[in-house]
Amino acid sequence: MRSGDLDTAQDILKPFVFFLLLVLGAMKLPTTQPASVKRAALFFIVALLVYLLANAVYQGMTQDWRPGMRLDPLFGRLYNVIYCSAVMVSALVVYSWACLKTRDYRSLIMANAVVIISAFWLLQSRTALPAWAGSMAILLISTIPSTERRRVLPWLLLSMLAIASLAFPALFERGNSYRLEIWADYLTSMRECGTFFGCGWGVTHPSFTTKEGFDITHPHSIYVQHLFWGGITGLALLLLTLLLPLIAGIRRGHFAAWALLPGCVALAFDGKGFLMTSLPAQQWLLVIVPLALLIAGLAGKTMASTTFGEDG
Repeated sequence: MRSGDLDTAQDILKPFVFFLLLVLGAMKLPTTQPASVKRAALFFIVALLVYLLANAVYQGMTQDWRPGMRLDPLFGRLYNVIYCSAVMVSALVVYSWACLKTRDYRSLIMANAVVIISAFWLLQSRTALPAWAGSMAILLISTIPSTERRRVLPWLLLSMLAIASLAFPALFERGNSYRLEIWADYLTSMRECGTFFGCGWGVTHPSFTTKEGFDITHPHSIYVQHLFWGGITGLALLLLTLLLPLIAGIRRGHFAAWALLPGCVALAFDGKGFLMTSLPAQQWLLVIVPLALLIAGLAGKTMASTTFGEDG
């Protein structure tokens, strides 16, 4: 084996080792109740808001940033505004889940208003919009008890629409992202290589040139990238890896499922590949960490139920 092949194999195996360690470590965590999840998610949200405020003050003092402009890039490890906004949405959806479990509807509305308006106006990321809207719709419909659904669900949905109406104007000031054109170009290239198995792992797609002459090398979707690499087979394996634990976690009421869902939606509109970035990567906060927590939690519940069954 050539040294280059060895380096490639190590680069691919390294994330799996990290993921396994995350799962094993998460299995040692105590069982979390909605109240403790609510406190942890709130702490994370406040920390992210402070992070944004610090960036705004710093860039306002040292650069030409002013309120109304996009706060990009951020300083620190979480520098990508798209990933930062998606991480905020993930924490917000987890906090909203805990609020629904504790029937704290007022805190749910206040948290959504503060996070969504501040994140959309400061970061101006359209990727966070479907992640938040889709996840919150699924959360509200699936989590509110049927006995309270007619009384609570309508005004919660109206509150979310009101919050969205205040945040939306910040998202339409930016220009075209060319996502549809980029995805069509990737799909054409994938078909030329082979529909079922794609163009091969790690193959670089030629840059896409827009009508205005801009060269874009980013696929703007994890799923489009994996479809280009592995064809229908590769994309199906990725979706199964994500969806099976996600569905099981939502059915069993594990909080990590509600952190994973927004990440899966957000990466449909951004991202380049799970294994092709330095470790730890920003997108790990969106998918890899929640997935590890979820698998560990589901495995722990299964083992616990098996043990109780044997004792009985």
